[in-house]
Amino acid sequence: MIKCPHCGADMPEEALFCESCGKERQLVPDYEAEVNQSMEETISTIAVELANTQEIVPQELARDAVIREQVYKEKEAAKAKAEEKEAASTDAGDVKEGESAPEKTADQKKEKKPAKKKGSSSVSSSNPPHNSTLTVIMLVASMTVVLLAAGMIAFFMNRSNTSTYDYQISQAKMYESQGDYEQMLDYARKAGEIASNSSDAKMLTARAYAGLGRKEEERIVLEGLVITDPAYTEAYDLLIPLYEESKEYEKIAQTLLTCPDQSVMAKYADYIAETPQFSMEPGQYTGSISVKLLATGSGTIYYTVDGSEPTTKSSVYTTPLILEEGKVKIRAVYQNSFGIVSEESVAEYDVVGNINTTAGTPEVLLEPATYTQPQVITCKAPSENYEIYYTSNGQDPGLDSREYDRPIPLPLGPSVFKFALFDQDGNPGEIITCHYQLNLDLPLSQDQAKNLLVQALVSAGVLADSHGSIANGEGRRSYQANSAFEVDGQVYYLLEEFFEDNEGGKNRTGNLYGVSVVTGQSFNVTESADGKFSLSGIG
Repeated sequence: MIKCPHCGADMPEEALFCESCGKERQLVPDYEAEVNQSMEETISTIAVELANTQEIVPQELARDAVIREQVYKEKEAAKAKAEEKEAASTDAGDVKEGESAPEKTADQKKEKKPAKKKGSSSVSSSNPPHNSTLTVIMLVASMTVVLLAAGMIAFFMNRSNTSTYDYQISQAKMYESQGDYEQMLDYARKAGEIASNSSDAKMLTARAYAGLGRKEEERIVLEGLVITDPAYTEAYDLLIPLYEESKEYEKIAQTLLTCPDQSVMAKYADYIAETPQFSMEPGQYTGSISVKLLATGSGTIYYTVDGSEPTTKSSVYTTPLILEEGKVKIRAVYQNSFGIVSEESVAEYDVVGNINTTAGTPEVLLEPATYTQPQVITCKAPSENYEIYYTSNGQDPGLDSREYDRPIPLPLGPSVFKFALFDQDGNPGEIITCHYQLNLDLPLSQDQAKNLLVQALVSAGVLADSHGSIANGEGRRSYQANSAFEVDGQVYYLLEEFFEDNEGGKNRTGNLYGVSVVTGQSFNVTESADGKFSLSGIG
C-alpha cells in the first residue's frame, strides 16, 4: 500500500487514482525527485541551444508511455485477483456442509499458490511497480537526449559550413545569377573578410557594385585589385571601360603599363603610346644621313633638334630628317589619337663630312607606257648597300622622300615617277624618270568607292560617323582611291588611310582597303613584299 499524495489515504500500489479523493496519483515516486529534476534541467539546457534548428520531443511523450504501462498493469492485477477469488471458491466447495476446513500445514501453505496462466504477468515483490515506470521514463528521456544531441551536432556542423570562404563565394555567385546584387555584395564582402588577399572575392565585390550602379566603389576595388594582382586579366575589362566613360585615357595607359598579359595589351593597344623609334642607330656618320622617326598607330610625332624638351607644341614630324654635317641631338615624343603622350626618345648623331660619289641608277621593271589593266611598278637596287627613294609629284627624290620597299600600285590616269639610289652614306645617284598612263573603264567612281568604304567602317564601329571621326578620340581619318589592283580576275580600288589631327597634320596610317568596282563591297587589304594583294572582311 502507498499513501495518496493529496489526501493521505491508503491506496494500492498499482492504483492510478485514489479511491478516497479521486485524484490522480503522482507517477514518479518522491524519492526519485532529484533524478527527475536533474534530467529535466539537462533536457531544458539542450532544448534552449537547439531551439532554432531542431524540433523538441514533446514532454507528453513520457507521460503517455507511463499511462499506457500503468493501464496495462491494472488490467493484469484485476485478472490476478479474479483468479485468486476463483481458487478460494473452489477450495471452499471441497469442505462438506457442517464441517470445518482442515488446518493447513506450513508446507501446504507454501505449496498452495495460484496457478500462473500462460500469457499472464505478475509483479514481483522485489521489483515494485514504480521501478518499471521509472525505466520507461528514463528510456524516453535517453531517446530525447540522443535526438537533441544529434540535432546539436547537425546545428554546429551547418553553422561551421556556412562560415567558410567557399560557402560565401558560392552564395555570392548564386545571388549574382539571380540579379540580387545586395545579397551578392554581402557574401562577397564576407568572403573578403575571411580571405583578405582573395582576388576572386574582390572581383565579386566589384561586380556587385557594378550591378548596383555604384561605379565609384567599383572603381576603387578594381584599382586595388590590379595593383595587388596585375595578372588578374578580368579586372582590366571592368576597370578600363570606367576610365573610357570618364575619358581618363592617361589612366588607361598607366594601368596597362603594369599588365603582364600580352592579350590585354593587344586588346587595348590603341591606348598605349609607345616611344618613337629612330631608323638609324645613334653614332658617328660620314656624309649626310636621313633619319626617320617611327611610331605605331595613327597619332603624331613631335620632335626638337636644338636640345630642348619636345612637347605637343614642338615641330610635327612628317618627313625624314636630313642631317648634313655636325652634331645633332634629336628628342621626340609620340601622341596617340586619344591624346596620350609617350615617354621621350633621344638619339645623338655626329655627321663628319660628305663624300661625293655616284651611286648609279635603280632598275625599273615596269616599262613607261599606257595600260588598261591594273599594274605594279617594281624596282631593283644594285645591292643591299643602296636604298631607293621616289616621288610621284614631279619633284626630285631625296632622303626625305618615300622609300621604295615593295612594288607600287600604278595610279589611275597619268602619272610621273622619279627614282634615285642612295648609298649608305646618303649620297644620291642619278635620277630616272618614268611616265605612265592607266586607263580603266570602271562602273564605280573613285568617290563612290570612298563613300562605300566609310559606310562599311562606320557599320563595323571603326569610325564614329561618316566624317571619319574616331570613337573616343580626337582627329579624323580620310581615304584616297588613287590606284587599283586585281585579285582572282576581279578589279578593286585600292584606298590608303590617312590620319588628320585637329591642327591640320596628315600622316599615312599604313592601313589599306579595297572596294570592288562591281559590287561595291569593302575589304581589308594586305600587301605582300612581292606586290601581291589579299582580302579579308572588315569588322
